[in-house]
Amino acid sequence: MADASQGSRGSAGRSLSRRALLAGCGALAGGAGLLVWKHTVERASPAAPGTPGATPATSPAGTAAWPVTARPYQVNKSLTLSGDRMYVADEAGDVLALDAATGRRHWTFTPRRPGGASDVLVTEAPVDGKGSIFVGSHRGRTAGEVVALSAADGRPRWSRPAPGPVLGIALDGTALVYATDTSLHVLDALTGGERWTLPLYASNDLVLRDGLVVTAYRHGPERRDRISAHRLLDGGEVWSHDFPRATVDLLPTPGPMIASASLNPLSGVRGLRLSGHSVPDGRTVWSRAFDRAGTRLESLTATHAIVTNDRNVQALRTGTGETMWTFRQPRDCYPGVWNAGDVVVLAITVADRKGYYEMVGLDAGSGGERWRTRRREDTQEAVTGEGRAYVTLTGNRDRVVALDLDTGATLWRTGVPSGSSLVLGRHLLYVCAPDVGEPGGGAIHALDPAGGEQVRR
Repeated sequence: MADASQGSRGSAGRSLSRRALLAGCGALAGGAGLLVWKHTVERASPAAPGTPGATPATSPAGTAAWPVTARPYQVNKSLTLSGDRMYVADEAGDVLALDAATGRRHWTFTPRRPGGASDVLVTEAPVDGKGSIFVGSHRGRTAGEVVALSAADGRPRWSRPAPGPVLGIALDGTALVYATDTSLHVLDALTGGERWTLPLYASNDLVLRDGLVVTAYRHGPERRDRISAHRLLDGGEVWSHDFPRATVDLLPTPGPMIASASLNPLSGVRGLRLSGHSVPDGRTVWSRAFDRAGTRLESLTATHAIVTNDRNVQALRTGTGETMWTFRQPRDCYPGVWNAGDVVVLAITVADRKGYYEMVGLDAGSGGERWRTRRREDTQEAVTGEGRAYVTLTGNRDRVVALDLDTGATLWRTGVPSGSSLVLGRHLLYVCAPDVGEPGGGAIHALDPAGGEQVRR
């Protein structure tokens, strides 16, 4: 699973669910000299002499192809960075291999699409030792396909029909695991041959570790959520746990696997149950109950989990479940939360007539407040890296703002198309813009994370 610190601001419900779909990007006709949105960089201090200022940055002639016309089906699953490549699974069913630095296209794969276009998911670990990537596709609600492609040229190595839409796909050595809404399958990644299959209803979350695949699914006539571990070798069940009256998400960490059980209010109970489980034997290492309605697991790292409700923000140790610290909110709201190394960033709605919003930087170890800023735009999404947070803000106009994580100071800001999602690469910040009928929509744009200038053709 992708780092939970990078994502959209939580709303009521299961913000970390792998079943929840993020908004994709729409289409826009491309071509040389493509008109993009009006791009003006605002810096916290005047630009030094000789710097480009508000002028969009341009790569050497003939090298850059940004922006790229593409519309990822799910930004968190369908846009994958691996080495110097970007793999994009387009809503129309195509899989694109792009140069992550220049945006130039290496190849395009179009799957078979009987009965309509396919929705394609790219596995989060797309490249194996043979130089293959694996995609799972939807064809409506009744069929799908799993395909292995050559990473070099996009040619199919093998393909196999799936009995339903492919909801999740993961790789462990030569074991390729995929799930549909009715079954769990393990294929040989080199040949596509099926090793085994199990009838599991609504299996989706996949955790692969210690020669096992752990999944969450609906079980029995009451459709209770269950998690179970099966041997990758033959599918034999090793252990299982039932979670009555709850909906479960699985979240891997280097230590215990975390099960997040959101309790169903219609069952007469409410709140959240978190538990840490040893993957090899299923032993419950720790368990915590949070009875306040609306409590949810908002963010997760290798060392701590952040749990929120309308009153408090708590940090728990993922290894033991014990509370590290509690931050008491002065106002009734559900904050957005992003983990950024030793800083936890909160986005809080200020309940006053002026409509202000606050961002607060907390020490991840102690919960102590490092900085606090106030602005008029609401925070929607953030990605973090290299001591910075890149945040999308909505107001009269959507913007991306770069913040210094040590001080909270604004380093630069620039306008982006409405509803854009962010992906941070090694050298570029990618802006995935949906097609909302405005310039720059339906494309992937690239920004220089240092100064916010747009890289374009």
